[in-house]
Amino acid sequence: MKKLVDDIIQLYCEFDHANLDALGDIYHRNIVFVDPVHRLKGLDDLVSYFKSTMQGTSECVFSFSSPIVDGTNACLEWQMHYRHPKLKGGDRLTLDGVSRVQIAGEQGADMRIIYQRDYYDLGAMLYEHIPVLGRVVGALKNRLAVQ
Repeated sequence: MKKLVDDIIQLYCEFDHANLDALGDIYHRNIVFVDPVHRLKGLDDLVSYFKSTMQGTSECVFSFSSPIVDGTNACLEWQMHYRHPKLKGGDRLTLDGVSRVQIAGEQGADMRIIYQRDYYDLGAMLYEHIPVLGRVVGALKNRLAVQ
């Protein structure tokens, strides 16, 4: 289990178009992947989603704090560092998140992630960095913070 978690971390620390083919090394062919945008089933859908999400990004790498592993479950706290020309002028942005993963298979090479749920603030990732929408979201957040 620890080796698979280490492999997950290594893959995402070097996340780019070139290593999307390596997703099959850590994800089960019947992976269920859930995030604030989608619910996907199957490795092919996950690879397509990541390819489409990475379209236009000039950088997308992750850093991790210490994972929490319990049996066939793990919790990974991360920061995603990314750049996209349409978000905040292409500046480097950082998003905090957590992934809960469930592992299937016997110890060793057969172990794969069968379920992953990512938790992050979609507004902090996207909406806050779109010129007009970002100002509106910022104003709403400020207003809520005062009350």
